[in-house]
Amino acid sequence: MRNGPMPLPCYFINLDRSVARREHMETTFRSLSLKATRVSAIDGRNADLEEWRLTASEERWHRTLTGPEIGCFLSHRKTWQMIVDQPDAYAAVFEDDIQLSSDAATLLGQADWIPESAECVKIDTSSVGGIFDHQRETGFRDFTLMTSRGDLRGTAGYIISRRAAQSLLDQTPRPLAPIDVQMFNRTHATFLNWDFLQLIPALCIQQSLDQENAFLPANAEISLIAQGKPRMKFGYKKVLRELKRPFNQLHAQLSKYSFWKVFSNTPQRVPFRK
Repeated sequence: MRNGPMPLPCYFINLDRSVARREHMETTFRSLSLKATRVSAIDGRNADLEEWRLTASEERWHRTLTGPEIGCFLSHRKTWQMIVDQPDAYAAVFEDDIQLSSDAATLLGQADWIPESAECVKIDTSSVGGIFDHQRETGFRDFTLMTSRGDLRGTAGYIISRRAAQSLLDQTPRPLAPIDVQMFNRTHATFLNWDFLQLIPALCIQQSLDQENAFLPANAEISLIAQGKPRMKFGYKKVLRELKRPFNQLHAQLSKYSFWKVFSNTPQRVPFRK
């Protein structure tokens, strides 16, 4: 690990029209004495995205991506380019509908706890349980790093290296699936060729995963991605794709992991540290 404190540059993705969310994020970072750069998100309702929608792969993902999904993906790519354009070895990326842990100021205030070989550290919790192994200490009480061996969801918060950001830009000339699928779903055909760690417990959580604690402003815009996905038209291609899906997933898991890791590990939901 590196010696000496090195604060992590923080970026949060926010639509120009989502003023309440922007104010929420600015207040959140300010309360933790953290500096953050706002990234003007690419609006999924923009007609200019129609070309991306039409060229999205229907063979590798089971439907055409929605405008908000494409906008989200391109917004993260925009953030990766900003990271590449700066000299810092690592940076933290956030979406604008999160609550940050009170411990975020400590862990984001320095980067020396991140293993030098790490390409990405997922610091949010996921809507699905994950399979983890190879526990590593962070140097902070109650926080550990583990290697993910399963499928995770969400891109609400992650730390990414500058070299990994460049690699992701090179691998994603266009979206082939929702961004969290390509980044963190190891068994999907569109998964990007990279390794990532999971911080346990998580440093942030999305509002949609914490319904009992309303931390977003009442007037905050509801995510268009969360409002549902379009159904595919019925046809033989869909039938064939659905029939092949479980076999493709099983093959992907068996090719990546040993037998005991797939069948003896129980998926665990990553807890959030308030």
